[in-house]
Amino acid sequence: MPKRSEIIAVARDWLGTPYRHQGRDRTGIDCIGFTWAVAKDLGYEAEIPSNYSSHPSGNLLLTGCEKWLVRQERMQLIAGDIAIMWGFTRGEAQHFAIVGEDGARLTLIHAWSKHEKVVEHGVSSFWENRLMAVYCLPDTMEG
Repeated sequence: MPKRSEIIAVARDWLGTPYRHQGRDRTGIDCIGFTWAVAKDLGYEAEIPSNYSSHPSGNLLLTGCEKWLVRQERMQLIAGDIAIMWGFTRGEAQHFAIVGEDGARLTLIHAWSKHEKVVEHGVSSFWENRLMAVYCLPDTMEG
């Protein structure tokens, strides 16, 4: 049972890892692979789709989330959560990030193709307006 602070620490250990579509390790990783890798580093065994396009099916991704994550009814982010955001098609899941925190400010930790690596930055309105679902790892504890 991971604490939220442990989830964030493990996610930060991936900062700077190169971005690679469908990447699954430290030589290159995408946003879904990053989320999966953090879960794996914490001892979870999760399956994620492996043959999705550069603009993956939101339904395929959300089906995977429903199998191994716990959906939160709230649309408010808490550090340690997994944020699912729409991408090119509004209403269709296409991007995953782990919610971190820097003092009182929430951050997103994710593999972002625009920056070609895993990055962490504040949660701006750009990201808040794309939020479509919030999940957490099973048995996540506060702290």
